[in-house]
Amino acid sequence: MRKSVLIILVLLLGIVITSCEKKEVRSIIDFEDLQFEEDGYWNGSDGSGKFISGNGEFVNRYDTEWQSWSGFAYTNHTDNVTYGLENEYSSIAGS
Repeated sequence: MRKSVLIILVLLLGIVITSCEKKEVRSIIDFEDLQFEEDGYWNGSDGSGKFISGNGEFVNRYDTEWQSWSGFAYTNHTDNVTYGLENEYSSIAGS
């Protein structure tokens, strides 16, 4: 009887341990699913406060008074020659 109870407890412990294992889910976010406005960038001026690409959520705060933003923005501009705020929405990598 004791041996049967011990076997059952060991089996239950094994079930509990295996069901508690953390399953890691990974995905690649390539931003190919993002939609661009006519200007070719998004800076949060629509007031949405974030954008989602794949399984990622990217937070953004847009200040309407100063017309400025903080956090994440996205672009399809690739100018890596022009400097300053005139080139604010270009990828530094150039592609």
